[in-house]
Order: sequence, then C-alpha cells, then structure tokens
Amino acid sequence: MAQSFYYVRADEMFSLSGTVTQTAGGAIDSDYSLSWLVDARPQRPVLGSSGTATYRITNTSAEVGIIAVCHHNLDAGKVVTVSNGLSATITANTPTPPNGVPLNPFTTVTPTSVTALDFAISGNSANLRIGEIIAGKRRTLTLPTMKSDKRGIATYVRKVDVDLSSVPPYDDGRSGRDPWKGSLLLTTSELDNVIAWYESQRNGTRPSLIVPNTSVNDAWVGFLQAPDYEPLGPTFWRVSLTFVEEPRSRW
Repeated sequence: MAQSFYYVRADEMFSLSGTVTQTAGGAIDSDYSLSWLVDARPQRPVLGSSGTATYRITNTSAEVGIIAVCHHNLDAGKVVTVSNGLSATITANTPTPPNGVPLNPFTTVTPTSVTALDFAISGNSANLRIGEIIAGKRRTLTLPTMKSDKRGIATYVRKVDVDLSSVPPYDDGRSGRDPWKGSLLLTTSELDNVIAWYESQRNGTRPSLIVPNTSVNDAWVGFLQAPDYEPLGPTFWRVSLTFVEEPRSRW
C-alpha cells in the first residue's frame, strides 16, 4: 500500500498556458503549434521535424518542485536536460513497456520560483512528439493509506457485437491504468488542499498530475474526481480519492 504520493494542482502549474518558443532544432511540423506543449490537452502533441530540439517555456513567476514529460515518443533512457530557471534531468523509462506506449518520466527538484525553463532533447530515433510538459508546485500526502489503494490496467479494446472473424484485430495504440483509488487519513489543511486541487481542474477542463508511487518513474496525467470525506475527530478526516488517468498513446 502506498504511503505517500505527489500531486500538482492545475492552478499551481507553472507550465500551464505558458508561452513556448523553440531555441534549437528543426522547426515543428506546420500543422502543429508549439503552444500545444502547455495547452492542458496531453493527447494533442507537438510534432518536431527531427529528434533534436530545445523548447523554452516562459510564464509569470511560480514555484516549481516537480517536472514531467508526458504523452511522448522518447526513446528508452533518453535524457531531457532542464535548464535556465533551474538545473535537472528527466530520463525516459527503460525499457519502454512491451506495448510500446511510454510512461511519463518525471523529476523532483528543490522548490524554486522560475519565470522560464528550457527543455533540451538530442538524438531521439524518431521525430519528437510530446503531448504535454508539466512543471509546477509539488504537494505531498504523507499520512498512511487506509484500507484501500486500488490499481489495475485499463483496456481500450474495441468490442463489436457481430461476427468479424475474418477481420484482423485492431490496436488503437492507447494504454492506461484503471482509476487510482485510495482512502487516506488527512488533516484539515490537507483536505482543504485536496478540495482546492479538485476545484482547480475547472470541471474537468484542466488536467492535473499525480505520482502514486514516489519510488517509480511514472507520473499520471488526468483528473481527480470529486473527493468524499468524513470527520474522524476535530482535526482528521477520512478522505476517499479517485484519479482517472488520460490514456497515453503510441505515437
């Protein structure tokens, strides 16, 4: 059972709706926009014209304690170098899962207020395709999980109620997990932050980020569902959380 996890509220993302420029590498495909790197739509990627690029995100000053590269086609072990406002590296998972759909690598940094961040990638085997770069304030729920911490694998198999035995199967190239569910013992202030986290998503129009297991290089982009909570005394609450991951794609 997980003892803690990280989360980033949508309203505490430095990256969200920032200004994106490219300072190195070939220009992106003309049918795509650099702004899509930070548009809160991880399934709408930017497509580069090579495997090398440096992207710069600028925004109003905000605290950054965690950075993730999400819904991408980075080679296993490929390193993203973060510079400008702070120094860090993000390493894509090794190996890439057998289904060919990469996980979302992340890194944590000492909380730092920044106005710009550079992301440099060099020598990817395929033209770069990245759905979202997320950088923001890292919050942690550290109290023990109570009773439930449910996880599983989501399926996106398309089922047809007719006999199509002569038609080859179709793989739409998506992968994800069943919703993460957990009951946590939280203080009143922690509960207040969880409620603010839910509200910051503005009725499911802005995703947030979690790391359900802080020892695994695997960040989830998705949506916190409305939390349920009940008092357990004057300062503690039992809080039931459900987080639904946005399906990742094999670009």
